[in-house]
Amino acid sequence: MATLGRDVRHAWLLMNPPADPWGETKQSIPRYGRASVPVPPAQRDATAELPLPHQPSPDAKPVKVSWEKVKNANRRRLSDGWGLTATGLIVVVSGWVVWAAANRGTGRSIWPGFVLSLVAAVLIFVVSRTAGYYIVERGLNRPRRHARWSHFFAGLFLTLAGVWYLVNTEYQLSSGDWLQDGWRWLTRLVGLD
Repeated sequence: MATLGRDVRHAWLLMNPPADPWGETKQSIPRYGRASVPVPPAQRDATAELPLPHQPSPDAKPVKVSWEKVKNANRRRLSDGWGLTATGLIVVVSGWVVWAAANRGTGRSIWPGFVLSLVAAVLIFVVSRTAGYYIVERGLNRPRRHARWSHFFAGLFLTLAGVWYLVNTEYQLSSGDWLQDGWRWLTRLVGLD
């Protein structure tokens, strides 16, 4: 209903534009309405992932995409999927920091387990890349286009190690004590006692 009233008002304004306070004639006042401007078709460049359907010549090279700015193709393929490893690294560092803070007074060193998990993740990455080389490139005669699976396995291991650190944290096993102590302190501070 509201749109009908708006459409009627719009049509009335098109037929009767507002009066001009300076006394110009109706012919000099421009008509109100929407203009029609021709829009040229969108031009896009061909890329390696999305070639144009009608390329000018078969010899024309497609433009590189922004993430492909790395000159070395092997380094670009090796870094494709690094976000999976980075996510696992964030999880293992977070879990290790909580675990190390909980075990700081035990007299045990906190570094060997963390360093061992990082070395194991690097070994998992190297072993999965090597297995991919022998299986995909030599066995199936296909090129390896990325290292996403290797990054996935390394990131999965790091994530599981971070979860292990969190599960084996003393604070998490006895979490009710410090929550109750904090609640008591807050009620005494506010004066609800």
